[in-house]
Amino acid sequence: MEMVLVLAVIAILAMMAMPSLSKSFEKTLIKEDARQLRKELFEMRQSSIQDGKVKWGNYYGEDVVFYPNGRTRNSRFRIVHDSYYVVVTLRGFTGRVIINRPKRIGEN
Repeated sequence: MEMVLVLAVIAILAMMAMPSLSKSFEKTLIKEDARQLRKELFEMRQSSIQDGKVKWGNYYGEDVVFYPNGRTRNSRFRIVHDSYYVVVTLRGFTGRVIINRPKRIGEN
């Protein structure tokens, strides 16, 4: 009888934790996608500088061109996963990539 009661309490606690865990998992996925984008943009910029050639790519529907001096044009990418999104900004003058915090879709 005690074992059944303990299992019931554990089941109730697990059900209460599930929504929180799924939100956390979704945010983790979207952050990982944003970090991967940052890594790819950094590598493309470095390659352009080292090779002394213009490098071109398309990420999330946005064309990106890096020039041999490391510059590009300002760009914004919106990465969406189910109910969350994150905005990733590419600074044209410096090539710096800024990842904003994930937000729930519909949130400003």
